[in-house]
Amino acid sequence: MALGIPCPHCGTRNIETVRSAWYIRGFLLFVQWGSNTYVGCLPCTRKKVLSSLAITSFIGWLCFPWGLGTPLVILQNVVSAVQGANRSALSTFLAKQGIDIDDVELDATGQAIGQSRLIESVLSVLHQMVWADGSADPREIDVGAQVAMRMLGEIIEEGQIRSVLSNPDSPTDIDVSSLPADTRAITMKAAAAVAAADEIIDDTEVEVLKQLGVMLEVPNALVQSLIASLKADPQTEAERNELRAVAADVLGISADAPAAQIQSKYRATLLSASGIDQEEEATEARERILWAYQTLMG
Repeated sequence: MALGIPCPHCGTRNIETVRSAWYIRGFLLFVQWGSNTYVGCLPCTRKKVLSSLAITSFIGWLCFPWGLGTPLVILQNVVSAVQGANRSALSTFLAKQGIDIDDVELDATGQAIGQSRLIESVLSVLHQMVWADGSADPREIDVGAQVAMRMLGEIIEEGQIRSVLSNPDSPTDIDVSSLPADTRAITMKAAAAVAAADEIIDDTEVEVLKQLGVMLEVPNALVQSLIASLKADPQTEAERNELRAVAADVLGISADAPAAQIQSKYRATLLSASGIDQEEEATEARERILWAYQTLMG
């Protein structure tokens, strides 16, 4: 099993498993105990567990009587460290982060299944908009190809996009139930980009975007943000660019990166927040990461 999300610890391998690392920290008069969950590649998660084991072995004894539990915690970490990849535990963990493990699994070509769904989703929406009047104007195809490249980046070739958009037969029907929330957001943004291609957004286009938002089950706040961005005056747009710059820093990515790349970075950054010890800090980090993603998508 190979997954298309970089390890948040080394960044060179992809995530493979999730491990729990238990600890006891004695401070003479009081003690801290608990566990941390780490997701990543096998070597990195094993190092995290062994690090927790080493700290517990050193200071776990320094508080009576809780220090007597130190051997049990050491044994738990030894067992965790020697375990291999656990797909079931990893699937459960990713689901709690809003990520479907089947969506990020790599197929025989090395492409994440979720990327294939994203390509199908974006091309389906663009195809509908290009052929909305029953014919495809070459200029519409040009705009659609530009939008698709801006959304998808290097995961698809421009020639493939133009071939799909030029064909009157719809490439695929969108199965909303199979699309994760972040993929729906990218699809929605693609539609908004086509609507803004002529630099004029009329009431009909606004209504179409709203209907598409309902169909894709995209949060209304994101739909309204996209529509507002299409109508934004220069000053408002300058403010939005400042927010995008801040959001890009949160994810560690360029503000003008393709949406598919932003999605991938969002998922990896979200998983990195799972390694924060304090739950309150971890929650704040996840909220900040989600805000950054929504800002870059809006």
